[in-house]
Order: sequence, then C-alpha cells, then structure tokens
Amino acid sequence: MPYSEIESKELPLKRLTSIAGVVAAVAATTLSGMSFVAKPLSADLAVAAPSAGFVGLTPTRILDTREGIGAVEAPVGPGNSIDLIVGGRGGVPLVGVAAVVLNVTVTGPDAPSYVTVWPTGSPRPTASNLNFVAGQTVPNLVIVKVGTSGMVSLYNFSGSTHLIADVSGYYTSTSQLTATVPTRLLDTRDGTGGIVGPTSGLVDVIVGGRAGVPNQASAVVMNVTVTEPATSGFLTVWPSGAGRPTASNLNFVAGQTVPNLVIAKIGLAGKVSYFSSGGPTHVIIDVLGYVDAHPTQPDFYPLVPNRILDTREGIGAPTGRVAGNTSIDLQVLGRGGVPSSGVGAIVMNLTVTEPELSGYLTVWPAGVDRPTASNVNFVVGQSVPNLVIVPVGIGGRVSIYNFGGRAHIIGDVLGWFPGSVSTTDTVNPFAVPDPPTLPRFTDYKDSQLTLQWDPPATVANYGAIVGYEVDLAGVGVLPVA
Repeated sequence: MPYSEIESKELPLKRLTSIAGVVAAVAATTLSGMSFVAKPLSADLAVAAPSAGFVGLTPTRILDTREGIGAVEAPVGPGNSIDLIVGGRGGVPLVGVAAVVLNVTVTGPDAPSYVTVWPTGSPRPTASNLNFVAGQTVPNLVIVKVGTSGMVSLYNFSGSTHLIADVSGYYTSTSQLTATVPTRLLDTRDGTGGIVGPTSGLVDVIVGGRAGVPNQASAVVMNVTVTEPATSGFLTVWPSGAGRPTASNLNFVAGQTVPNLVIAKIGLAGKVSYFSSGGPTHVIIDVLGYVDAHPTQPDFYPLVPNRILDTREGIGAPTGRVAGNTSIDLQVLGRGGVPSSGVGAIVMNLTVTEPELSGYLTVWPAGVDRPTASNVNFVVGQSVPNLVIVPVGIGGRVSIYNFGGRAHIIGDVLGWFPGSVSTTDTVNPFAVPDPPTLPRFTDYKDSQLTLQWDPPATVANYGAIVGYEVDLAGVGVLPVA
C-alpha cells in the first residue's frame, strides 16, 4: 500500500477510486505547499468479507464530530447531513457488505431535534433513529443498508449537535437479513398503521406484508419510539401468540421521548405485540429491515426476550449496583435460550437504571482489551435502554464496563447469530502499529498530486493493516484504504 493519488476535481471534496483503493480526496489546488501525516487505521482482522451471514466486531469509533473522526470537527447544523464512509473502516470490508451495525450517539445538542440514518444515494426517509432535547446525550443502535460508495448518511433536523458512531458489526451481501430504507409502520399521533391516539396495555401490530416485510419473514428490525407518555413506564415487544416476557425494550418517564432498536421474532398471523405499562403513550414504529425464514441454515435465531442480567435481583451478577470504573463479565452461552456452543454473537437489550452519577456503559467480547466506544449514555437517576449486538468472547462471556458512579444494569437477550468463540487472545484488535515513515509529496503535475509513504513493519500482536488516515494540514483527516 505504498501510495495514493489525489486528482483535481470541480468540487473541493471528492471521493474516487485510486491505485490504493478508495480515497477521500480534495482538489489539488488546495494542497499546494501543505504538509501531511499518514497513520494506520485500526489494525482490524476483517480484511475480506466472509461468504455469508453476520460478522460481529469489537466496537470501533468511526465518527466523532467532536474530534474530527470521520467528519469535520464541528457540530452538525440544522437541516444538514453528513456522508460517513463505512466501507474499509473499523473492520468493515470494502466489498461484500450489505448493511452495518452502528451505535449512533448525539451529544451536546442546543435544540430539540431528531437524527435520521439511511443509505447514501437514496432519498432521505420520513423516519427517525434518535430523538432528543437540548443538552441531552442519547444513544441508539442502528442497522443501516450501505449506500453509494460504501457510505451512509446522517441528517440532523434542527439546532446543532455532535454525532458519534461506533461500528460493531456488518451483514454480508448473502445474509438472510435484508436492510431496507426506513419505513414508518405505526404512528399513533396521526393514525399511520390504523391506530389513532395514545395507547396503554397490550397492542398487536401486523408487520408481515407491510412496510416492505414479506409474509414469510421470521423476524423484523424496528426502531420503536415512545413519545408524550402520561406517566413513567416501560414498553416490551415480543412475538404475538407467546406469553409476555419479563423483559423490557424501552423505559421512560412522563413527557419523555425515547427510541430504541428492536429485533423481534414475528409471531402468529404475521404480528408482533407490544405492552406499555403505566398511562397512555404515543408509539412510533419504523421498519429498518427483516430476516428471511430459512428452514435448515438460518444465520439469525430470534428469541422471545429473556432476562439474563439484573443486578437489582442478583440475576447473572451479584446483587447490588455495579461500582463506577469497574467491569463485570456476563455468561451468555447456555442462558436465556442461547445455546452453549455454535454462537458467534448475541443481541441484547441493555438498560442502566438508578445511576448515582452520569456516565456510560461499554460492552465488548470478554478476553480482549476494552474499546474506546460506548453503548449506553446516562445521567443521574435516569433509566436508559439500548440494543447491543456483541460478539461472544472467551468462556462464552461478554464484558460490561460502567464509567461513572454506581448503577444497576439489566440485560435481556433477544437472539443470537451462529459462529464460533475464540478461546485464545493471540491477536489484539486494538494494538496500534507504528506510524508510516518518510511521508512526502511526489509528482505534482497535470492537476494530480501523489502522496507517498513507507508502511510500518507488521508485528505479531495485531492483524493486517486495512487502511490509513491522512491528516492534511488545513483540510482534516481523510481515510485511505
């Protein structure tokens, strides 16, 4: 990977295919006399896409507008969108990827707003992934189809806010999951889906044959939002026809708007059920995809939600709040309907409740170093849920880290992906290689500028280098595959 070419174009920022692969490039006229530094991206192991299914990754930060990672170092303004390169970054291959799993977080917003995530190149849908008010930090898991040139787009409706995205997996082009452009299935505020007005208690919703979900689908991927609840409560989603589980997908207080991603098994008559405790609340459901039924070799096994962790009751961990700046290892194999072998990753709804200080939770496969990423962000006294898709680590466990004060943690498993668990840690996916040497400009002529450097030597404790970031003075960080 000795060099990449930057070619002059009419636009000041242009993405093109070059000798080294895909490169974010700027007009050569803006580069004259500027210096640059090339450094490796994460030393990821997933260099090429496997033949089928879902590939779980240890979370890697690929967007942080506070630090100029993946975008300009500035908040995203009102009515503005950013196109985020996901192909070739954070362990996601350049080819063979149908959809990515991102934990998207808004932080520091100065006005109430929402964020929509969708495949680049498609029209922006009338759907939302995150809803928030001024000053709030809100995370939500997103499964989004990859769009033009390996990118996804993120739109902020009003005010300005910072955006953060951590990639935790991807679906290959032969996966049984089909990611779709988000489509609104239910909105009790305006009667979309046939239900008008706030609801409480049990509601059945037909999903088979609607919003792009075929009748034969086995599971549905939905972003579920509660808004304007009259009282505090929780909302649980499960397959119609099964008993209501002792689990929750969303927790909320009066007047709060809370979104969460849900992967639900489809039940009798193509329906899913939801139950809202407490007083009436409006409910919004946007379909993001579905899982095809496969009679012999499914690559996702949805479950009726099962509680496998509750520190309030000593389920899966000792009774009592988890102390700040500490981790717990949660056994997931052989529990809650997850088999004791043949599992590569699990889907879990993670909730923090009764925290004594503001903080965040990070979830990752046991046995590897904790990543610089977060899954749930919270403030004092707040209950916050978020869906997590995490590879299973050594001993059939996942690790959960609490940054901040003491807090209770709850985990409900919703499904699992087949695969295998590594029993050794011979490769550290977070080891940072040495920087490349001898960066220089060469061959500046005919409106082309070549950046050249010598790659660092490979060492035994990290995988193949899959890309570089070029930090160009006055322009910003440009990923180079």
